[in-house]
Amino acid sequence: MQCICIILYTSAQVFPFKILRQKDIKLKESLTIKVISDACGVLPQTLRAWEKRYGAFSPSRNSSGQRVYSQLDLKRAMAISNLIKSGFTISQVAHQDYVSLQRLLDESHITGVDSKKYGLVKSQEEISMLLELVMNFNFEGFVKEIYRLRTLLGVKEFIFEVTIPLLREVGECVVKGELSITHEHIVSTIIRGQLNELKSPIDMFVKSKESFHSYALATPEGNFHELSILIADLICGLNSRKRTYLGAAHPADSLAMAVKALKCDRIVLGAVHSEIWDYGERMIPYLTCIDKHLEHGVEVIIGGGWDLNFPKFKKIKKVHYFESFEAFDRKLSQSIV
Repeated sequence: MQCICIILYTSAQVFPFKILRQKDIKLKESLTIKVISDACGVLPQTLRAWEKRYGAFSPSRNSSGQRVYSQLDLKRAMAISNLIKSGFTISQVAHQDYVSLQRLLDESHITGVDSKKYGLVKSQEEISMLLELVMNFNFEGFVKEIYRLRTLLGVKEFIFEVTIPLLREVGECVVKGELSITHEHIVSTIIRGQLNELKSPIDMFVKSKESFHSYALATPEGNFHELSILIADLICGLNSRKRTYLGAAHPADSLAMAVKALKCDRIVLGAVHSEIWDYGERMIPYLTCIDKHLEHGVEVIIGGGWDLNFPKFKKIKKVHYFESFEAFDRKLSQSIV
């Protein structure tokens, strides 16, 4: 093991100091959760929730059992905190390495105008009011206000200025312990109902347009986060894409069979990482099984995931992944996916 010998010279004699091993030096450079919390402006309980629920960090423990973090953990935590303030969710960035997080920060600075376009700032007053209604269990008032905003705003405004920011805020409140899982489920159910009301007029609009690509929208088997693909379905429709909404939790072979029958050349997968559905472990095997049962070439679009160094498939020609709905909408509007 590499050692460093530190010797102190004085005018009279030489005193050999204790030999320090590399792991001792590393321990001295370790940071407490308070240091991370103070640097990022994030409560310690939030950092612990990011670790437990999303696997954002893997801190070691000192002799007292306390968490100790590295300098790289500090850099990642600061980047994650800044990205969340820019509109990302913790599930979208928790597993990213530092280089990827820095790239996202650079891109968010470049596309800073888009945050205003999508109302991440100007809708905060409405979001705060909606959150207060939820916290007080005033769901009747919540439904009335959501309905008012849906009828008052255009479809795209309602999705990007109300729905997505609200869901992000609710998710963060659950992580912080300010709202319960029950709150989150009720809000999701109400939002799902409002979004379903928007489907029919969008479907009629798309039927009157030409669409070169055909999209199938689903979530993998075991992943029941259906709201994400419902939003993606509306975004596809708003960008004049022909699509078929298949719903949640599809076995890979069944999904491949549906894609074949529907002659879709794009598969949009909502792949939200959670404690019961590990994106890192399950995504590649799931795509491998789909690829095995496909008979024509497709491209796969993953929302909520991250790059896994996907292998070369036979029928899946390309895998796209998007960190946010805004990025997905942007690429669709540019006809890139």
